[in-house]
Amino acid sequence: MIFLVVGLTALAVLGYTAYRIYENLFRERSISSLVNLETDTHKLVDMSLDAFESLKDTPYLMATIRYQKHYRQSYYDKETSIIRNFLFFNTSDKSAQKLIPNNNFLFLRYEKLGQQMPTGDLFNKVQGIWYEVVTTDSNNDQRLTREDQKTIAVSEASGANFTEVIRQVDKLVGTHQPDDETLLVFYASTGKHFVTEINIPTRRAVMTQQLPSLM
Repeated sequence: MIFLVVGLTALAVLGYTAYRIYENLFRERSISSLVNLETDTHKLVDMSLDAFESLKDTPYLMATIRYQKHYRQSYYDKETSIIRNFLFFNTSDKSAQKLIPNNNFLFLRYEKLGQQMPTGDLFNKVQGIWYEVVTTDSNNDQRLTREDQKTIAVSEASGANFTEVIRQVDKLVGTHQPDDETLLVFYASTGKHFVTEINIPTRRAVMTQQLPSLM
């Protein structure tokens, strides 16, 4: 009787272990912020438009254009969901335009730029958008990911005049908007830290300064 109980227990343990291994191998996996540049006929790509959000005190709405990619890799299914572009809609004349003509970039982050309120940190009018975006496969691994160098870009609130301002960013540390016309971007590049001042109306870098060494 004891041997029978031990045997049944061992079979149950082995069965559970086999189930978990199977589940781990064949479950659908989700990976964000990755664009695979390799050609693969087994991939299925779904494009979707997310909900529009209003840009305060402007006639414009903006929505992300997202790719959801399903493909088999080795012995399991994998899924990626990433932002590849933006769509802007003008509520005044009902016109619409994409931020960039194609969907070849990987957008990691975006934030609104605006005119400051007299008090507090909120702004009362959106006058532009800044983006953290991967435009090239800098490490040559056939993918656009967070591991590649980034670009900081700025556009008008309408989505017009998308301008790449800072390139070869290894890591974005943070941003600060001290006034209506200025955006400060803190970042790391080639092992050093920098701050770049961007003029918001002209979408140009007016100053770049290296920060003191951390050592």
